[in-house]
Amino acid sequence: MAANIYSDNCMTQLIYPIQLKIMDRLSHIIWLTNRKATGRPEVLAGKIGVRKTRLSELINMIRNAGIEIEYDRTVESYHFRYGKKYYLQCEIEEQLVDEVA
Repeated sequence: MAANIYSDNCMTQLIYPIQLKIMDRLSHIIWLTNRKATGRPEVLAGKIGVRKTRLSELINMIRNAGIEIEYDRTVESYHFRYGKKYYLQCEIEEQLVDEVA
C-alpha cells in the first residue's frame, strides 16, 4: 500500500509500506491538525487510541515525509507550518496469491 499526502497541488509520498490501522491514525492526526483541534499530545494520543510514545512515532512519520508539523503550546494544538492543509490518500493494489494445494 502506498500513501500520498497532498497539499496545495504538491504531493509527498511516504516511502514505506503502511498498515491500514497506521494509515487510519495518520489520517485522523492530519484531519485534526487541519482543524487545529488536536489538543495536548496526551489528549491527541487518547483520541487516536495510542500511547504518547506511539503518537511521537506517528508524528515523526509525518515529519519524515517532509511535512512541517509543530506543536503550539499557546493554543495547545498541533499545526502545519505556513497555514498549509494536508489530506491523506492511499492506494491499495490487489494482488493474486496462488492457492496452495
